[in-house]
Amino acid sequence: MTTPVTSTSNDLFIERKSRLLAEMSAGVPLRHTEIRKIIGSSTWVKNLIDEGVIERLPMGLYGLPTFDNSWQSLSILAITSPKGVFCMETAAAYHGLTTANPAEVHIAVPYKQTPPRNTEISTKGYRWQEASMTVGVEEVTVSNVPVRMTNPARTVVDYLRSMNKLGNPEMAMEVLQNFKGRPAEILKIARALGCENTIRPYTQAIQSLGRKP
Repeated sequence: MTTPVTSTSNDLFIERKSRLLAEMSAGVPLRHTEIRKIIGSSTWVKNLIDEGVIERLPMGLYGLPTFDNSWQSLSILAITSPKGVFCMETAAAYHGLTTANPAEVHIAVPYKQTPPRNTEISTKGYRWQEASMTVGVEEVTVSNVPVRMTNPARTVVDYLRSMNKLGNPEMAMEVLQNFKGRPAEILKIARALGCENTIRPYTQAIQSLGRKP
């Protein structure tokens, strides 16, 4: 049940609500403590939730219900795991390299860290060495949040070098076929990651089908 705002505090509530909505208008999710600091009390935070002004998102964050939440799980995880890199199925779907809709968010973290685990967002975690956390990794923006993700060429390399281990060669071939760049981009990343010999036969195969090097 929504707790009524008394007439004596109504003006203050309206002023702080306007300030909060202005802060959240960029679409960046906020933590409960950040919202409470702006709005003034947990009771008023609850009022805004009950009224549908803001909505609870996974992992203790809150956002405006008017935004497209298609990829919002990425922005949420990027806030809670800022060093993470979205990869594999998540990157492939984001870049349009596959028509598959991943059931989990695939995210890599530095080798000595533990991948994020939460019941509200299903994740598949990877632990990568330092070079893997930077080679072919770009920054994209999701819900106005900077998100680190493997670029299309790096995503192809990741699939090709791990397809036997993952037991999913069909997916790797789909990702390779849907890659719109040049094979040289793939080889450059493979070389930096020390797997050029593994990747080269696949780039030669797509070049034989008429793809520019």
